[in-house]
Amino acid sequence: MKKILIAVAEDQLPEGAFEFIRQLNEINPVLVTGVFLRKVTYYTEPALSYYGGMGVPPYSPEKETVVPEEINQQIKWFESSCQKNNIEYRVHNDTDDLIIHELEKETRFADLLIVSAEAFYNLSEATEPEGYLKAILHLAECPVLIVPKKFQFPENIIFAYDGSRSSVFAIKQFAYVLPELCKKEIVVAYEGKENQENIPDEILIHELTARHFDALSFLKLDKDNFSLSSWIRERKGAMLVTGSYSRSGLSELFKKSFVAEIIRQHKFPVFIAHE
Repeated sequence: MKKILIAVAEDQLPEGAFEFIRQLNEINPVLVTGVFLRKVTYYTEPALSYYGGMGVPPYSPEKETVVPEEINQQIKWFESSCQKNNIEYRVHNDTDDLIIHELEKETRFADLLIVSAEAFYNLSEATEPEGYLKAILHLAECPVLIVPKKFQFPENIIFAYDGSRSSVFAIKQFAYVLPELCKKEIVVAYEGKENQENIPDEILIHELTARHFDALSFLKLDKDNFSLSSWIRERKGAMLVTGSYSRSGLSELFKKSFVAEIIRQHKFPVFIAHE
């Protein structure tokens, strides 16, 4: 049994995220902990040092806008949904003013954090729509699964592999955290350059992945002819697995248009792990 956190943002019921948990629980029972977050406001000044200079403004809860009854209704919905679906659960709603700091601590003691794509794009008043989500990804001490409201439970898993330590780390984290999905169709997709014929460390990555996945295949795409972003959009019932190493790697992740666009379009679940 694994421990899963589900982050519930103010005024947003994470229906897609909970549905993923429900279906996962049918395969193998989980413990799910609901963490209920207040609305936040971003400020342009100052104290970026708390976030390591990652470019995400500091923020604090708007206590005057919080209606306790709304949060209570969310908790009731969560408890009722867990009971109805025979899911073991806990409720944590005692977060202090440093909301993200508290969520960071929660992730230290969890195997996976699941968030609603729509909820965390709408939660903040930041000019950068993924700012809040980027902060969560940056501080989370466990992998993060971003789930849209409407999705198909994964039937095939796509590993975005580029030979980097972060992409390999993400693959290993997926295997450890979600072994229930390891029997699905697995594609290790590499977007190469025109002058690079081989997948980086192809023998080594094959030795590793073949130990964990049965229905395994490798795909090399020439980005000058048919890119990973074009190919992945044609997949049905997919989940994307990607890594991001350190703060700079996380920034690069959001510069990769196909990953950011998939999240923004609420296309299918995206599993992100970083060291």
